[in-house]
Amino acid sequence: MQDQRKTYSITVFWFSVFIVAIIAGLFFYNIIGWMNYPNFGIGFRTATGIKTVGVVNEHGEKAGFQVGDHIKEINGHTYKSFKEGRKILNWELGEDNIFLLDRRGRTIAITVKNVPIGFKGAFSVSGWSYLLGICFVAIGILVFLMRPHFRTSWVFFLFTATFGVMLMFIYKIGVMKPFRLLESINTYSYLFTPALFIHLAFCFPEERGILKRKPFVQFIPYILSAILFIRILTLTTSMTDAPKTWLIAAVAYMVIGVLFFIGSCVQIFLKSESAIVKLRAKMVLLGFAIAASLPLVDFVFNTLFQIYLAPSFNYYLPFFIMIPAFVGYSIVKHDLFDIDAVIKRTYGYVLTTGAIAGVYGLFVLFSNLAFGGFEFARSPLFSLLFILMIVFLFNPIRNRVQRIIDRLFYRLEYDYQATVQKISESMRTLLGLNEIGQSIVDTAMGTMFIDAGYVMLRRKEEDTYRCLIRAGQKR
Repeated sequence: MQDQRKTYSITVFWFSVFIVAIIAGLFFYNIIGWMNYPNFGIGFRTATGIKTVGVVNEHGEKAGFQVGDHIKEINGHTYKSFKEGRKILNWELGEDNIFLLDRRGRTIAITVKNVPIGFKGAFSVSGWSYLLGICFVAIGILVFLMRPHFRTSWVFFLFTATFGVMLMFIYKIGVMKPFRLLESINTYSYLFTPALFIHLAFCFPEERGILKRKPFVQFIPYILSAILFIRILTLTTSMTDAPKTWLIAAVAYMVIGVLFFIGSCVQIFLKSESAIVKLRAKMVLLGFAIAASLPLVDFVFNTLFQIYLAPSFNYYLPFFIMIPAFVGYSIVKHDLFDIDAVIKRTYGYVLTTGAIAGVYGLFVLFSNLAFGGFEFARSPLFSLLFILMIVFLFNPIRNRVQRIIDRLFYRLEYDYQATVQKISESMRTLLGLNEIGQSIVDTAMGTMFIDAGYVMLRRKEEDTYRCLIRAGQKR
């Protein structure tokens, strides 16, 4: 039965990875296609819809656009949806598009000549958020592979995959192809990310007891997301065209999801009796709080007040990077997901492989410079000798790299010596037995990340032990 569950789990996991890979491939295909796309000078944001200028590029700045301009007409025509707006635009390169704008009560007409955006322009707009989305998905895949089949690993993978897809699609230059499929996926990523934030709060960085007592609770956020998703898809084919009321509901749900997760981390940090869990919660809290600060506030201000704190979505990216940075730090420093041994092996072999690749590159470079004119340097025997040398030296190199990793990321003998020294100082300076015991257990738990600790005293006459101090609790 257990083997069947693992087989089912790994099958669903790789199928999910395959689907995300297809989505990523389709979006990259669109980025390449947008190189011949006319540069209209402006872009839109999901939060404010297609009647308000949400992004202005260099071409648009030269024409005179400003973020927040309200579009009244394009080429003498009004429009109510993204599809209608596309129809009234002139798409031929070299043609003009005339935008009639309302800028803080003043009516302004701006003419923009269509020029090709080029691959560099297309990638500079959509490519960086696309790559960051790929990084999020990759982190989720690595965590799952290092600790497969566990609930936390699954939820974290689903979160990074969904949020990663949302980041891929966050800054679209133009219409995606196939339109309906990718727009539906874009809508899904927006509306299910809040549910995954809430689900993540139930099991990350520490699993909550309510999941064991009332497992159905974890599905409630997905029901709310599904209701929003189905309703918006019945009203429009694009999230950008959704009615204002439903956009506000989607933004409110996103805010609730993010704040619920951050609040959960705060509660764990304040209430947990485990020193290691406190540290995990602290680092995850910092990462997500920094990541959510500007994007979330800007998103709310866009939707409710049409105020723009960030000129474009690319200004969000340095904030979003904080999530993988802090999670990665917690994995290697505080054993997040309890994958200490796997991380050590993985980092050891990855860095060893990198070191060997670097040695090989330098060897080839210098051998070509030094012996390039000799016949033996071009012989297959020359490469064979190098391969044999690498095989012979692999283990010593790997062991040396592993020791460096241990020194950098893990608490080894140096920390134990410091702990013993602190305990010795406590025993010399404190007089009361209970004070000494409490100091010993506090020092050991705080330094060595122990969840529960005991100080036992031996009764000589009975050859038994009694508990002097007990702290923490077993997980």
